[in-house]
Amino acid sequence: SINKKNKYIQIKNSYIENYLNKLTPNSKKITYKKYKNLIIFPLTTFFETNRSSLEGEISLYIEYLNEKINKKVDNLLIKPHPGNIEIKKDLLIKRLEAANFSILNNQFQEDKIIKLPLKIIPLELLCSILIKNTNIKEKDIKLALNSNATLSTSYLFPEIKCLDPFGKRLICKYIKEKFTNGRILQEEILIKKINQNKR
Repeated sequence: SINKKNKYIQIKNSYIENYLNKLTPNSKKITYKKYKNLIIFPLTTFFETNRSSLEGEISLYIEYLNEKINKKVDNLLIKPHPGNIEIKKDLLIKRLEAANFSILNNQFQEDKIIKLPLKIIPLELLCSILIKNTNIKEKDIKLALNSNATLSTSYLFPEIKCLDPFGKRLICKYIKEKFTNGRILQEEILIKKINQNKR
């Protein structure tokens, strides 16, 4: 900002979308039915930042998904955070598959939709690639509001449906007490900002 009154500047969605398109390689669209009813589930760093135990974080995810997901029709893509330890994703997927959730991570790797590991792909770029290179439409993707990256993704792809975040009950159950208020406030801000954007 020239007058320096504002700390931030606003960048138009179209400007960012243009760059995402340049970063997204053109390839033949994949039409597997498996990618329908897709829910992208970004992981957090609750364990890595000492806000919960590893078991606590995995239990939080499983309880949340049992409440939000229809196992008969929904397909989950687990999106690791760049700061996650590798075993967390593997343990979570193993537990979810044992509970009869449909997990697409192995299929996603086999189809080579993205050459780089999911862990290092920004959520916004992942959504851009999925929409461009699969049979998924923006409005057919659901996104769990687990991280701040979901906010920018929602702004860039306003037709993506957002699932409610964990909520106070689950946060208080699985997150260490000294971190609960901060997390609850973060979720409230995410919901408020995304609802403003959807109007």
